[in-house]
Order: sequence, then C-alpha cells, then structure tokens
Amino acid sequence: MLFAKGKVENPFKFVFSDLLKGSAFHDLTDLNRKAEVWLKTIARVRKHGTTQERPVDRLDQERPCLIRLPARRFVSARVEDRLVGYDFCVTWDTNRCSVSPSFVGRSVKTMVLDGVLDIYLDGALVASHTVRDTRHRRYILPEHEAEFRQHNTSRHAIEEQFLRLGEVARTFADGLVRAHGGAAGYHISRILKLSDQVGVPRILEALRHAARYGAFSHTSVTRIVRGKQPRRQPRSSFPSEPVPRNVAEYLKAAGITQRSIEYYERLLEKKRARRNKTEEPEDGK
Repeated sequence: MLFAKGKVENPFKFVFSDLLKGSAFHDLTDLNRKAEVWLKTIARVRKHGTTQERPVDRLDQERPCLIRLPARRFVSARVEDRLVGYDFCVTWDTNRCSVSPSFVGRSVKTMVLDGVLDIYLDGALVASHTVRDTRHRRYILPEHEAEFRQHNTSRHAIEEQFLRLGEVARTFADGLVRAHGGAAGYHISRILKLSDQVGVPRILEALRHAARYGAFSHTSVTRIVRGKQPRRQPRSSFPSEPVPRNVAEYLKAAGITQRSIEYYERLLEKKRARRNKTEEPEDGK
C-alpha cells in the first residue's frame, strides 16, 4: 500500500507542532517524561481525523496482533570484534586500551557510543575507556596496571605470555636462555611486540625456521618475517663447559698450546732476512 508524502509526514508534523515546538527540555530524561504525559493526556485520547476513533481505543483492539519488542534493547553503537594482545590491550583507531591481564589472547567485543569505548567479554562489560582523538597511544587503567604488577614480575609475565604460543615457543625460549641467559626476556618482549604487528601464525613459522638455523634472537625472527634468511650461528670448536678463570689451564686442557713471544720474534727476523736478501744488488750491476 502506497502513502502520499503528506500522509507519511503529517504524524511527525503533529508531534513537532504540539509537543516540541515552543517547549524547553533539560535533558533526554526530561524529554521522555514530558512526552509520556503528552501521549496519555493528548495524543492517544483525541479523536483521530482519519479513523474517527481515539488511538487508545484502537490500540486495545490491535494489541493482540502486535509483535513484542525484543527482550534486549537495540544497540546503536559501533560494534567490532577484537583480540586482546600480549600487552593486555585491544586496538581502537590505532590506540591501545587495556583490559585485565588475565584476558590476554581472548576475543572481545568493542562498542563505541557517545565517546565511550566499552569492552565486553562473553556478554559482560569488563572495561570502559574514553575515546580520544590521539594516534598510536597506549592507555592503561590503574586497576589493570595494579593487577599486572601484583600478579607478575615483568620478566615472568612476558615469558608466560610467550609460552602461550605453544610448544614451538617453548623450544625457542629454551634456546634463547641458552644463547642469551638473563637477556632472553628482552628478545621475548621484542618478538611479542612483532607478533602484534604481523600476527601469531607468521611468528610461529618464523620461530620454527629460526630454530632450524640455531638462530635464537629477536633479530633473526624479524629477518625471517621480512623475508630474509637468518644468519646461521657458527658452531664453536671449544667444549660447552664454562671457561675456567685460569685461561692457560683451559687452553691446555683443550689441547691448544700458546707459543711464546720469542717464537714470533724469530719469525719476524727470518722474514726481514729474506726481504734484505732479495733487495741486495747483484755483482757487476
């Protein structure tokens, strides 16, 4: 059934001229309260020009045929799925906003409405942030920072996040500890930061490839991700045991002897003698 333009717009004209025009409202709550009074005292009890009946009476007749409104309110916010990164943050317009550190690796829903970013996990609101017009900034709520510091030391937290990548990460972490000792945490943090940029699958493949080369460092992983071959680490010919303080004893035990300085001085003397001999002019010339 087609309606003329005026037929469609007339109800809105009535609302504007009878309710809104010339009225003042403090806020949305005040508007809703006054609109409810207007509906009960004016709009629904007047005789309608087309039906010649009161809308309140027609509503009682038509109510059994009406479809119930959804149990949940309509969400007019911008809604997007996000993955919580290893820095316990989600990305929104290049900025990163925090949630509880226990949600790392979980999928959440982000909703933005009226300048507020709400983050939901399994339907429950877990964090709210003010939407800012900055770029590439990280915003951590105090309660999330406190939870992070209370639950973990920084190195253990980073290692725990890294090991969640799976068995490949555990093997690579062991190699990092052997190669770099206490500095392994630095390499792990750089790899985790890279995973936020390129994704976990690419990082896992790079870890496998680097491990085959024995290249346990964040620079090797970065080279692989960027399409470059890692440098194969040279194998040492020395024993794997720690070097003793007495270097001479260590070299002796390894079957390597250190020549005296006199030995090298004799080599230099022989070299100078050969040079002088070649530079002497022949007789008669």
